[in-house]
Amino acid sequence: MIVPKSIADVERMIQDQVQENIHLDYKRSAAIRRGSRERNEIAKDVSAFANSDGGVLIYGVEEKDQLPIKFDGGVDDSECSREWIEAAVMTGITPRIDDVRILPLVTTPGRTMYVIEVAKTFRGPHQASDKRYYKRHNFKSVPMEDYEISDVRNRRKLLSPVLTLQVGEYRRLIATFDVANISDMVAEDV
Repeated sequence: MIVPKSIADVERMIQDQVQENIHLDYKRSAAIRRGSRERNEIAKDVSAFANSDGGVLIYGVEEKDQLPIKFDGGVDDSECSREWIEAAVMTGITPRIDDVRILPLVTTPGRTMYVIEVAKTFRGPHQASDKRYYKRHNFKSVPMEDYEISDVRNRRKLLSPVLTLQVGEYRRLIATFDVANISDMVAEDV
């Protein structure tokens, strides 16, 4: 999965014509204004990536036929901020998604491009603010079928242990560890 960390990285993606796919979605800056419709769209797209295999949303790039065309100048800072996007993700998706990274890339003074990296969930499925569950399919976010929701819910059972620990005494040295369960599943064999 390609995760651009700078404006130069996004420019290379445009120049190389990196096509949208199940892990990548380009959005125009206008898609991220302060409105309930836009806020719901962010929740829908982020939850779709988490419920699928993770991915990257890039706000500030025009696309045609799933290919990037150009920068569109970026989001007006007076209309949107990193905090607003984070709030849209945190309040618009149930249960909360733990691993979302929002990277603001300043294009010009007062305008910013946003890269949102979403990890695959093992605590889902995640429901968007419109009370639907979404997944990525080809180049878009689409509602999930019942069996797909069950499949995502069952990912929790497939998690390998976060920590494997062997404790023993060696030359009178005893180690003490604090182990916490960060999952909503019951820890077994601890």
